[in-house]
Amino acid sequence: MFSKLNASNNSWYSFFVNKFLIQFLVLDSLFNPFSMFHHSLMIQLIMTKTSNEVLVMRSDWDLFLFPYKLALDELKVKLKGQREMYRLRGEASPIEFVTGRLKPVESIIQKSKIRKIAMENLEEEMEDIAGLRIMCPFVEDVQEVVELMRKREDLEIIYEKDYISHIKESGYRSYHLVCKYPVDVIDQKYEVLVEIQVRTLAMNFWASIEHSLNYKYKGDYPIELKRRLQKTAKAVYQLDEEMSSIRNEIMDISEQEQDH
Repeated sequence: MFSKLNASNNSWYSFFVNKFLIQFLVLDSLFNPFSMFHHSLMIQLIMTKTSNEVLVMRSDWDLFLFPYKLALDELKVKLKGQREMYRLRGEASPIEFVTGRLKPVESIIQKSKIRKIAMENLEEEMEDIAGLRIMCPFVEDVQEVVELMRKREDLEIIYEKDYISHIKESGYRSYHLVCKYPVDVIDQKYEVLVEIQVRTLAMNFWASIEHSLNYKYKGDYPIELKRRLQKTAKAVYQLDEEMSSIRNEIMDISEQEQDH
């Protein structure tokens, strides 16, 4: 499978070369009408070849990514089931909702080049091809969800990163678990890496907005913008703490009323 991915990676290069060549031939035809017929034949041949290469590339990557997609689908169903079980018991669920995403092929290729990860090592060295996010109502729920994940017997936690207690410089907060999860595909079993991010709704709001603003600076914000983002991250965490405090106070009042 990985030899096919190497071929697909080379095909991406060929695809962009062919795209440039077509643009050159079109421009040359505008300035040299006598070559238009010859160029049009060449363009048709290149487009046919490129179209076939794209189909092959998509097929190879679809095959590679399928176990990751299965892992996300299975984990989402299981976690949503846990959330429903809390509600059936009449208990507050620490899981508000769950989302998942597969890393786009272009992002995988780009990251592999930046991190110098060979195509045949993607399975072992790229941890976030499959990404799962678990959103919690309150900040103390994050630790409860992490404990739930630690107790699961269907996955193995490789390591954890606590960005809530150890906030990133940008202001980002979340709890990350890199896990190994087994999936069965016909007559084969794969163990794929899945990055699970556990955060509050407020933390997710900040992270999502910051990510959407990050397209221009790629994380290297001017000092003033960086300071303002850190300030908003602090405000978001204060919101989390205040909402938790309000909930705890309401629970205390309810318990006192029951005692009387």
